[in-house]
Amino acid sequence: MSTGQQRGQLRPLMRLRWQMVRSRRKQVLLVVVALAVAVLALGFLSAVSQASLRFGQLDLRTQALVAYPAALLLFLVVATLAPFLAGGAIELIPPAQLSAFPVAARTRFVLSLLLMPLNITWTLQVILLAALVVVGVGGTAQLAPLAGVTLAFVLAGTVVGQSLAWLGTTVRQTRPGRLATNLAAGALAVLVLTRANQETLFNLGDLTIFIPILDVGLSPIGLRWVAAVLALGLAAVLAGALGIRAVAWNQRLATETQGRHEGSRMGRRPQPGSELWAHVVVLSRSVWRSLPLRRGMVMLVALPVLVAAVTELQWTQIVVMPALVAAGAALLFGVNSTALLGGGAAWLGSLPYRPTSFVTAVAVVVATVIGGAATATTVGVAAFAPSSPTTAEAVALVAAGLSSAAWMTATAVRQSIRRPFQADLRGNRDTPAPPGVMAGYSLRLAGAAGVLGLLLAATAQLQAVRAAAVVGTIVLMMALARLALSVRAWRRPEVRSRVFMTVAFG
Repeated sequence: MSTGQQRGQLRPLMRLRWQMVRSRRKQVLLVVVALAVAVLALGFLSAVSQASLRFGQLDLRTQALVAYPAALLLFLVVATLAPFLAGGAIELIPPAQLSAFPVAARTRFVLSLLLMPLNITWTLQVILLAALVVVGVGGTAQLAPLAGVTLAFVLAGTVVGQSLAWLGTTVRQTRPGRLATNLAAGALAVLVLTRANQETLFNLGDLTIFIPILDVGLSPIGLRWVAAVLALGLAAVLAGALGIRAVAWNQRLATETQGRHEGSRMGRRPQPGSELWAHVVVLSRSVWRSLPLRRGMVMLVALPVLVAAVTELQWTQIVVMPALVAAGAALLFGVNSTALLGGGAAWLGSLPYRPTSFVTAVAVVVATVIGGAATATTVGVAAFAPSSPTTAEAVALVAAGLSSAAWMTATAVRQSIRRPFQADLRGNRDTPAPPGVMAGYSLRLAGAAGVLGLLLAATAQLQAVRAAAVVGTIVLMMALARLALSVRAWRRPEVRSRVFMTVAFG
């Protein structure tokens, strides 16, 4: 394939993906949401700038500049881990839909860069860096130099992170690579849990290239500033070349893992004792058989624990954690949980069974995964808390776990019925829904989790035991009512037929 053909693929693929959103109203809504997010981010930075100018004085500005090198290091880590956990990149279009059209490695790599803003973690890190710049040098002549070098670092760090993620994902396609990366990840986790703290993060930021970047940003624009920006640009170009080679290597390997277990011999399993239990067994085994779901669950629990080991979170901050983890677990597969059936959905739809048994099994499996992830994360994070919780903090934490798990389960079941998608959920980069839809789900679930977590954290901060119990009970009852409406909808034959046919055949 010639270079000209490679360069001509990007625009048609983007246009095709946009045309796949067939509703004009949804297209307009996507544009409005994107603009709203940009306006809110700019408004937040403007408010932070005004507040720092009015109330910040010297201490706040100094603290922002002290935290800036550590924030650069954290951004680079996130820019690598976020695409690595997604199997190298977020797919613009499912690979199965492009199997007859060879997509060049250069195109796939560029697409992975363009889709990074859809990753909420990456976006939040960019906003954090922008806020530190605004607070540190807002209203001074140093704003333009520091903002420029920060932007250059963000672009270079994103390219470097994508390249390392593609390289790591490709290495993991081989058995020695999986063994080596698993051992490295385990050793790093043990090192972080035993040695890392907030002071370590700041020390690492001070001992690397991030201090010179800060020095250049605080200097007037001149030869040194231009040289630093060019050096970051050169690093991006070299990393991009490495990333394209890694993508090409990835394409030559057996990148899809769903065939890894099909050739294995399976023993006969015991017959389930009830119809409900049979559905639960099928769905739960589909969850743990899926590589992206297993990996996502592990990282969903491990990352907050590692953050807690470094930052030493207080109990009012820990109260927010269960809701955020529950939202993340719902995003793994819960928002399209019926896709776990795959092609077997058409067969299941032809069997005589009680409709409520299946939808109940879906709710049980989703609630088990979400509740288990939230519980494991809470226990792990709480182990690094500097003190024991008060009664109000304990009640708020329990209320956060129960109510968030119930609400996310009800939301996931509702979305699975209202808007199903065909998704294999076995390949490295498989997601339960297309990227744009997943971005919308992410914003919606993260917003609900943030509001609930902050509300219960406020009750813990105010030592309001009864208020925490009341909030948790209200959300729990609302979730049960929402789940009952989903069960009622599932009883309608036309709803079940639409879901099964969509999951089985697209």
